Amino acid sequence: MKKYILITLFCFVCIACDNKYEDMPKAQELVSNISYRKLTSVMVSGIPLSVTVLEINDSRCPINADCISVGKVIVKFSLSDGANNTEASIELINDEKDKTVQSFKLGDQSYSIKIHEVSPYPEIFKTINPEDYKVSLTIEKI
Repeated sequence: MKKYILITLFCFVCIACDNKYEDMPKAQELVSNISYRKLTSVMVSGIPLSVTVLEINDSRCPINADCISVGKVIVKFSLSDGANNTEASIELINDEKDKTVQSFKLGDQSYSIKIHEVSPYPEIFKTINPEDYKVSLTIEKI
């Protein structure tokens, strides 16, 4: 009889220890769209950061083209918190957005910058003006 009571009690304890944190909403990433060579202010945990896309080197395979490799796009940023400045460069290969995270420091604070998309995507026989580029990114405190 004691075994049945212990087993029942153990089952109740296991059920009671169910992870309730799965239902909690997760912090949403704030995605910002940054235009080429235009100073943009981004709020990161209440801290305003200035972000500028300095350079975009786009060698991605154009839409409807047959390419040997998928190519890549390299984006160089200038970042500032008002007192500190730094530069970061991120390489996006084959639109693998989960692997495009770069960390940087402004003063004593560390941040991560992640590219979600660089648009427009190259097309055959169409030249993209640098001013037409937009970079979707997320910056977070780490």
